[in-house]
Amino acid sequence: MINLEKAKKVLSSLEKRGLTLGSVESLTAGLFASTICSVPGASKVFKGSFVTYATSMKTDFLNINKAFINKYGVVSKEVAREMAIIGRHGLEVDVCVSFTGNAGPTK
Repeated sequence: MINLEKAKKVLSSLEKRGLTLGSVESLTAGLFASTICSVPGASKVFKGSFVTYATSMKTDFLNINKAFINKYGVVSKEVAREMAIIGRHGLEVDVCVSFTGNAGPTK
């Protein structure tokens, strides 16, 4: 995950370019947004985040097609790309990152 120093560099770089940032998070459950927003002045660049931890949030809230998720799997670069594209439009930002993954076994 991004550390505070990297967060500062990301925000500074985007601010210099006049770009805005958003995120769509699954596995990280909002940790990216929390880290970014711990930097003073982050609101100059960071507009918001969607936390879509459950698959149903990806299909029902983000409107990612269930067949697409079934084809590629919820933990895939294809789904991560869709999350970022949808987030970019939904958050009205220039740059949107997404995070998806598997937290590991439940037992």
